[in-house]
Amino acid sequence: MSSPIGRTLGAYRVVEALGRGGMATVFRAVDEARGETVALKTVDATSERLVQSIRREIRALARVRHPGIVRIVADGVDEGVPWYAMELIEGETLGRLCERGGVTEALGATREAPWWTRTLAGDAGDEVGGEAGGEPLPLPRLLTIARALCASLAYLHGEGLVHRDLKPDNILLRAGDAPVLVDFGLASTLRARSSRENLDVRWELAGTAAYMAPEIIRGEAVDARADLYALGCILYEMVTGTKPFAAFTVQAVLRGHLDQAPRPPSELAPEMPARLEALILRLLAKRPRDRLGHADDVARELEALGAAPPPGPLPAGRDYLYRPGLVGRAACLERLERAIGSARRGEGRLVLVGGESGIGKTRLVNELGVRAAQRGALVLEGECTRGGPPLEAWVDPLERIADRCHSRGPAEAQRVFGARAAALTPYVPALDALPIVAPRPPTELGPDASRARVFEAVAGSLRALVAEQPLLLVLDDLQWADRLTLDLLRHLARELLPHAGVAIVGTYRSDEAGPRLRRLVDVAGVEVVGVERLEEPAVRALIGDMLADPSPGPLAGYLATQSEGNPFFVAEYLRAALEAGLLRRDAGGRWGLDRPPGPDGTLQLPLPGSLRELVRRRLADLSPAGAALVEAAAVLGEELTLDRAGSLAELEEGEAFRAADELTRRQVLSEGAGRLRFAHHKLLEGARDALSPGRRSALHRRAAELLREEPGVRPATLARHWLAAGETAQALDALDAAAPAALARAAYRQAADAWGVALERARDDDPRRTRWEQGLAEALLGLGETSRGQTHLLHALALRGYPASGPGPLALGAGLLGGLGRQLARRLGASARPADRATLLQATRGHQRLVETHWFENDAPRMLDAGLRALNLAETVGPSPELVRAYATASLAIGSLPIHPLAERYAQLAMETAESVGDPAAEAYARFLLCVYRIGTGDWARVDADLERALAIWEALGDPRFAGDGQTVQAMSRLYRGEHARAAALFEEVEALGRRFENVQHRAWGLLGSAEAALRSGRPDAAEKALDTAAALLGESPGQLLERFRLEGLRAQLHLARGALGAAEEAADRAEARGDELAVPTAHYLLEGYAGVVEARLAAWRAGGAREARRAARRALRRLRLFAAIFRIGAPRAWTSYAEAWELEGKRARARAARRRARARAEALGMRWEAERAGGSGAAGRAGDARAPGPVGRTP
Repeated sequence: MSSPIGRTLGAYRVVEALGRGGMATVFRAVDEARGETVALKTVDATSERLVQSIRREIRALARVRHPGIVRIVADGVDEGVPWYAMELIEGETLGRLCERGGVTEALGATREAPWWTRTLAGDAGDEVGGEAGGEPLPLPRLLTIARALCASLAYLHGEGLVHRDLKPDNILLRAGDAPVLVDFGLASTLRARSSRENLDVRWELAGTAAYMAPEIIRGEAVDARADLYALGCILYEMVTGTKPFAAFTVQAVLRGHLDQAPRPPSELAPEMPARLEALILRLLAKRPRDRLGHADDVARELEALGAAPPPGPLPAGRDYLYRPGLVGRAACLERLERAIGSARRGEGRLVLVGGESGIGKTRLVNELGVRAAQRGALVLEGECTRGGPPLEAWVDPLERIADRCHSRGPAEAQRVFGARAAALTPYVPALDALPIVAPRPPTELGPDASRARVFEAVAGSLRALVAEQPLLLVLDDLQWADRLTLDLLRHLARELLPHAGVAIVGTYRSDEAGPRLRRLVDVAGVEVVGVERLEEPAVRALIGDMLADPSPGPLAGYLATQSEGNPFFVAEYLRAALEAGLLRRDAGGRWGLDRPPGPDGTLQLPLPGSLRELVRRRLADLSPAGAALVEAAAVLGEELTLDRAGSLAELEEGEAFRAADELTRRQVLSEGAGRLRFAHHKLLEGARDALSPGRRSALHRRAAELLREEPGVRPATLARHWLAAGETAQALDALDAAAPAALARAAYRQAADAWGVALERARDDDPRRTRWEQGLAEALLGLGETSRGQTHLLHALALRGYPASGPGPLALGAGLLGGLGRQLARRLGASARPADRATLLQATRGHQRLVETHWFENDAPRMLDAGLRALNLAETVGPSPELVRAYATASLAIGSLPIHPLAERYAQLAMETAESVGDPAAEAYARFLLCVYRIGTGDWARVDADLERALAIWEALGDPRFAGDGQTVQAMSRLYRGEHARAAALFEEVEALGRRFENVQHRAWGLLGSAEAALRSGRPDAAEKALDTAAALLGESPGQLLERFRLEGLRAQLHLARGALGAAEEAADRAEARGDELAVPTAHYLLEGYAGVVEARLAAWRAGGAREARRAARRALRRLRLFAAIFRIGAPRAWTSYAEAWELEGKRARARAARRRARARAEALGMRWEAERAGGSGAAGRAGDARAPGPVGRTP
C-alpha cells in the first residue's frame, strides 16, 4: 500500500504519521464533515485470509464500550490493507508520567540500572532505566491508576480479548489520571475459552520484550494472564523505577523472563509494603497458573493497599474460563518428543495420534509443535475435513512453504520446488505464482503417472526444504483424509522419512478410522500414540486451570463423573454451568455454585445429561443474526469464509462481523491459522442436525448459486450443494466436471463416487451415461476393483454401439471369427464404415482396457476378442496413439495362440505407427508390450533393446508407473538366461517399487521372482522367506489367480528341495486347483507354477506312487507341454520333465534323446541353467527302482 498521507480512507483524510512499529503505522486523520480528529492505524497483511482475520478482530474491539478502553469508530480495507480509526486521546502516557514524576521516594527507591540500559529501546520496550525528572509520585496515586487499569482489563478479558502488548506507553491518561488502553496487539482473541483446540502451532514472537510474558516467548497459547504478567512488570517499574529484567540485548531480556527470578522489588525500594511486593512477584510468576487469575483479583489487592476505588460505576466484566494447561498427557508427550527427536538427526518418523473425539489429540500435538519450534524446527500444519478435496491436508503446508520461497526470492523457489511445482499446482494453485523457470511435465500421462509424480514432487520438495532446517508437519483429522493423502503418507513413511529430517505427526479419531488408515497404522516404522480418557486427578487439574482456582471443590468430582474423563465434555459442562448462571465468581473472586452439595456430598446440577443436548442448548440461545450465520456456516462446511457465510445468511457486512464476534465469544466458531471454523465437530454436526429439510435445501441452493459465481470453486463443491438442494440437473452438470478432474488427480475414490452418483441420478436417456460408465470403469480399475471396472466397461461399450462378445462360448466364437474376418478384410484392403472419430477412439480405449482385465483373469480367448475389437476400431480411425497400443496388444494376444509370424507382423505395425504418430508415451507402452510377448519367445536381444528404450522414454516423461513392470521383465529375462544374482537384485528393486507405490502386483512379482532366483541358486531359506511374505500379501488381495498358481508351484519345489514330499504334493494340489481355471496360459512367468506341479507328481511317482500318481504326473506333463507350445522358453523344461518320466518308465533311449533335445533348445535360447539341468542325470539314477508305466503321451 502506498503512503495514505493526503488521501481519504473512509470518511477520514490522513494528515500525518504519528508512529510506526511492527506491522502497523499510526496516522493522524480528520473527518472533515464532522471535524473529528482520530488516530488511524493501518496494518500490513500478507494474504486475504489474514486481512479477514484482522478485520474480525478489529470488529471485536469495536464492540467494546468502556471508558478505560480506546473507542474504535470505523474500519475498512484500502488497497488490500486493513485500517481502523480510533479516538485520538489528548494526554500523556503512563510511561511519560512516571518518567516525569520520578520514583516514589517514600519507598526509598533508588535507580541502579546502568547508563547503557537507557539505549535499549524499540523491541525491548523504550528505556529500561533512567533518571527521575520531576516531583516524586505518591504511592496511592500510582496504585489508584493501576486499580483503574484493572477495571479496564477485567472488562476486556470478560469480552474474550487480550491486549498482548500492555506497557506504560500504551496506557494514556485522561484528566484525573483515568487510564485508557490503546494500541492493541492484533491476533488478540481469547481462544482459550474454546473447548476444542484449533490446529495452530505456528510460533511468531510479537510484543514488547520488557513486558512480555514467558508463554508468549515460548510460543504457547496466550490468555488474560499474559496481560496480568505485563501489569506486574508495570507495577514493578512504577514502584522501583526500573524494569524487572534490564539488559543490554533483547535476547537477554527474554531469557530473564523465561529463566530468571526478578530481583525482589524491596531491594530497590526498601520501604515497600510486603503485601505489594508479594502481589507483584505473584503476577510475575513464570507459569500462568501460578499467577492471580483475574484482573479484579488484582484490583482487590490494590484497594487493600490504599488504591482508591473507581469514582463511579463502570461496566462489569463477564466471568470467563481459561484454556487449561496440558494435564495428564506427560507420558504421551514424552513419547511424541522421543519419536520426532530423531528428525533433528536426519531420521524422520511418521507418528499417528489416535483417540476418541474430544479427548485432546489436537491440544497434545499443538504442545508438541510449540516445543519443536522452540528447538529450531520449521512447523507446518494442515487438516482434513469430511469429504474434502484430494491432498486437502497438504494445501496449507505447501502454501506456507511457497510463501517462504516468495520471501526469500526465486533462487529459493527453484531450490525447493523447481520443476516439481507443476505436478503439485493442480492441488495447490498458489504454487503457480512461484518465480520458477522449469519445463512443464506432460499432462497426458494418466492418473497413475500423475499420482506417482505428485508423490515424488512432495518428497523431493520436502527433502530440499529440510536441507537447512528440520521440519515437523502436523496433520489433523486423518480419519477424513482422502486416499491420495493416505497413500502419500505411506509413500513418505517408506521412502523419505527414514533418511530426511522430516517428522510427520497426524491425529485421527480411533473410532472412525477406515481400512486405508488402519493399513497406514500397520506400516513398518509408523508409531501410534493412543490418547486415553483422563483420570479424576487430571480432571481436577483441568478444571482448576480453567477456573484459575487450584481447589475447584466438589465440582471436580461431579464433572469427572459426568464427563467420563473426556476433556471436551469437561469444558462443555463448565461452559453450560457458567452460561446458565449455576457457576459464578463472588465479590471476593471465589468460584461457587448456586446450590450446595446434597447430604451425601454429591452435586445435582440442572444440566443436560448428554453432549448432544449440551450442544443443542448452546446453539439455541443465539441472536437472530448469530443463528443465521451458524446455519450458513454449517451448510458451507469446508468453504466457510465470513464473506460467504454473511452473503448466504443475507447479512450486511457489519451484521456479519457482529454475528461472527458473538459466535467466537461463545465458542461456537473459532479461528485457527487465519480461518473461521466450528470450535468442535460436534457443534457442526449439531448445527446441521438442527436444520429442517426445507431450510437445508434452500441454503444449499443459495450456496451453489453464490459459489458458482466465484472463480476457482471446485465442481465437486457445487455438486455437493446442488445435490443437497435437490437440483438434479445442475448437480449432474457439476458431477460431469468434478469426476474427470478427480480422475486426473488420481483421486479414484472421489471420481468413482461422483460418476456413481451421476449414473444413479441421471435419466436412462441421458447421452452422457456412456462417458460416465467408461469413466467409472477407469476409476474402479484405478482402485484395483477389476471385476466392477470390467462390468462398467462392458456397459459403456454397449452404449457406444461397440459391445464386447456376449456370454457363452458360441457368442465368443462368433465374435472372434468376426474380428478375425474384419482384420483379414482390412489386410486385403477393404474399407471401413465411416464413424465418429471421438466415439471410435473412446470405444478403442474401452476394449484395450478390457484386454487388461481379461489378462488378469487369464482368459486368453476374451483377451484376444477384446484386442481384435480394439484393433479394428483403431484402424478405422487411422494413425493414433490408440492404434499403436492396439497393434502392440494384438501382437501380445496373437502371440499367445501362438501364431508367431502374425504376432511379429503386428509388432512391426506398432513400431511403424508409433514413428508416424510421434507419441512417446504410446511408443513406450507398445515397446513394453512387445517385450512381454518376446520374452516368452526368448528373443533377448530385442527384449533388451525395446525395454531400454521404453524405460528411457518413461524416465524422460516423468512417468514412473511402468517402472515396476519394466524391471520385472528385465529381471525375468535375466533369470531365464541363468543370471541369477542379477535377477535377484532386480527382483528386490521391483518389490521395493511395489512397496513405494502401494502396488500389490509389483510386490508379488518381486517376491515370487526372488524366491525363484533363490531356489535356482540353492538358497531354500531365502526362497521360503520370500514365499511366506508373498503368501501373506496375496492373502489380503482379491483375485491374483496367476500369482497364487505360481506361488504354489514354487512352494512345491521348495518342499521337494527339503525332502518333504507330502508337503510338496499338497502344494501341487493347491496349484492344480487354481490351474483348472487357467484354460490357456497367458503369462510367461507361470513356468515354475506348471513345472512345480510336474516335479511334485514325478516325485510321488518315483517314490512308488500308485496308478493315480502316474495319472496325475501325465496330466501335469500335458499342461506343461501346452505352456511350452505357447511360450518357447518352456520347451527345455518340458523336454527335461518328459525325459524324467520316460526314465521312470524305463525308456532310457527315449529319455536320453529328450535330454539332448532339452539341452539343444536351452542352448539355442541362451538359457544356461536350463541347459545344465537338462544335461544332468536328474532322477535318472533312481529310475531303475520304478515300475514301468505306460506311455506318458505326446512329446513337446
